[in-house]
Amino acid sequence: MATVDGFSIDVPAVLGIAASATGLTATGSTVAGELGSAVLDGVSFAGIGLTVAGINAALQRQTTAALDQLMRLLGQTIGSVDTAANGYSELDSWIAAQLGGGGAASPAGSATGSTDATYQALRGARTPAEVQRQWQALTAAQQQQLIAAHPRELGALNGIPAPARDQANRSVLGSLTQQARDRVSSAESDLHAAAIRGDDFAAEAAYSRLAAEQKNVASLQAVQTVLNDQSASHYLLGIDTNDGGRWIVAAGNPDTAQHVLTLVPGIRNSLEAPTVANLGMDANNILTAARNAAPGESTSVISWVGYHSPTLTQAIDPSYAQSGAGALQSFQQGLYATHDTATPFTSVVAAHSYGTVLTADAAQAPGGLRTDAIALLDSPGVPAPNAAALGVGHVFASATSNDGVVGVSDFFGSLGANEYHANAMQIGAPLIANPQDQGFHGIDPFTTSFGATRFDSGTGHPGLLGVLAAHSDVFNPAYPGLGNLGQIAVGHYGSITAPK
Repeated sequence: MATVDGFSIDVPAVLGIAASATGLTATGSTVAGELGSAVLDGVSFAGIGLTVAGINAALQRQTTAALDQLMRLLGQTIGSVDTAANGYSELDSWIAAQLGGGGAASPAGSATGSTDATYQALRGARTPAEVQRQWQALTAAQQQQLIAAHPRELGALNGIPAPARDQANRSVLGSLTQQARDRVSSAESDLHAAAIRGDDFAAEAAYSRLAAEQKNVASLQAVQTVLNDQSASHYLLGIDTNDGGRWIVAAGNPDTAQHVLTLVPGIRNSLEAPTVANLGMDANNILTAARNAAPGESTSVISWVGYHSPTLTQAIDPSYAQSGAGALQSFQQGLYATHDTATPFTSVVAAHSYGTVLTADAAQAPGGLRTDAIALLDSPGVPAPNAAALGVGHVFASATSNDGVVGVSDFFGSLGANEYHANAMQIGAPLIANPQDQGFHGIDPFTTSFGATRFDSGTGHPGLLGVLAAHSDVFNPAYPGLGNLGQIAVGHYGSITAPK
């Protein structure tokens, strides 16, 4: 029995109970939670919010491992159980029921079916605003059990507040990482066994699996590295390894920030370690620029990879943008639904490269794109006749003068080799009068005829070898585009500098 400041725990008893909870996997996180008062087979929780911090190191590790598994039964795998005072009694009853202490129901209602019904109602909500209303009507205990029962779904649901989504998605991230590590171990074992047998064919297959799973582990660890960055509080708003992978990370809480910028990237931003790291760095650079533009004001910069980001060869196909437009619309609606109503905020969607095609599609689709401003950066052309067609109050555009991607796009656009004319002819929209203003996917928004407010991004990397690097130099502190983007992020539209 260990006792710390009135907190007593029979470690062998806890370990025995934890071992009997089958199907549970340890998250490896530290549990320092708030527990309702309960007495469970020799485990006494004498108070709320007490921790095991004072126990000696060896005992603390043992105790924490046991509590970590018990917390899974409480519906909390990472962080604390954030339960309202009026929910403690039903939480205690449920704990006792789960560990053999009685036949009480789960805290989400009188039965698990009630939790399922609540979840289905959330999933059936027509808009993020409706999701938010239903979520706020739940008790804290109900919210926690829903997150525990459906972390993948709740973590991806627009209208759920950022802290709750982060909690759910970190649980998912931990599970995905452990599963990938298990597959690495399995592939290593298969490779070893094949080598002993001298089976070259099986060894080659095992090696391929091993390389793929090691890459998966590295990618998920890269997301965790971004989350661990101390430059801001980070929130994991989405994680999915299917179909190339999708992920959404906010630097700063978008529910309370005075300024929220959603960064929509272009090609080759699937869930891979290098792209995760690069986009995390871009977001941090924008956040720093925004802080410099408005010292003392809070900003959240969201890296939104909520669509299947195409490869270079796939980028000639507009369908990737079209299929992702609805997801961006819903995400932006969710930001407004969950934001603290007592804090006015400005919002910007900053789209880069192929992301500008997606953003233009989202803005012109039924319902539009909810944001105060759109910034179209290094665009290969957008499928819109002009800035006004995007339906938002402010539209900005920029590109470095040495951007090779924009240069190639404009060349093909001048030949008419883009889908805009074909689509325009089908729907009766006006054609582009000046073919020199076209990009591959429509009008180059940086041309004066498009009607956006143009801002300076400088030359970018110089020389023939710098044309590809210049394509992302709007996020490079060495060039003026980043400072201008920071001014746009905080709503200082009159402070941007025009192209030279």
